[in-house]
Order: sequence, then structure tokens, then C-alpha cells
Amino acid sequence: AVYDYSSPHEDDLSFRQGQIITVTEQEDEDWYSGEYTDGAGAKQEGLFPRNFV
Repeated sequence: AVYDYSSPHEDDLSFRQGQIITVTEQEDEDWYSGEYTDGAGAKQEGLFPRNFV
């Protein structure tokens, strides 16, 4: 991730700058679906804007 991303939407993926995210699907030209494992070992997944990565 190039920038922090935080969203109030439950289906969005929030993350900090520097996070390595696996893109699992391209929703459209502006949004990806992806996932990563957080520091506690929990899998985080959801939608995020591609211009943040």
C-alpha cells in the first residue's frame, strides 16, 4: 500500500501504508478485492481503491 486507507463500510479493506495486500479480484477499473493477514494473525479481506496501492 502506498497510502493508509480507512473506510466505515464493513465490506471494505482498511490498511496502513506499507501493507502487503494480495489482490484476489479486480472489481472494476477503480476497485480491487484483496486480503492480507494482520499482525494478530487474522485474515482481513474486502474492497479497496486501486489508487491507494
